[in-house]
Amino acid sequence: MQNRNLYIIIGVLVLLNIFSVGTFWFRAFDRPAGPPPPPPDRPELVMAEELNLSPEQVMKFKESKEKHKFESEKLISEIFRRKNDLMQLVFSGKKDKSKTADSLIAGISRMQGELELITYKHFSELASFCEPHQLEMLRNFTQDMSEKWHRRNKHPLLIR
Repeated sequence: MQNRNLYIIIGVLVLLNIFSVGTFWFRAFDRPAGPPPPPPDRPELVMAEELNLSPEQVMKFKESKEKHKFESEKLISEIFRRKNDLMQLVFSGKKDKSKTADSLIAGISRMQGELELITYKHFSELASFCEPHQLEMLRNFTQDMSEKWHRRNKHPLLIR
């Protein structure tokens, strides 16, 4: 009888031990492996480093970037506002929506063109203070960034 009780107690303790070790084992796989990876470098820092810009060029670049950002943000904000107005038009009770929609679309198109022009001027300004050897690096950098952006931002209807 005593041996039987001893075997039962040992069996229960072994089962509890297996359960405890198993719990710790499986919980170790639930946790992330370590700290999250560091955020990627900001594009302007990467660009300044890749082009080997001098301190004077970096200052000019920062000024140009701030100007580009300020002008772009105003336009982007207005474009999103008009896109929202366009989508709200779908649910409005207006009878003749096409004229209003055409007007909103024309405004969005015009502002999108202005945004492209602002970006063009920004890179033209950047190119204006680059040395000849930096211009080729700038060309390659902008081409690479354009291709990455295009792959990442495909329209949902174009993704297969």
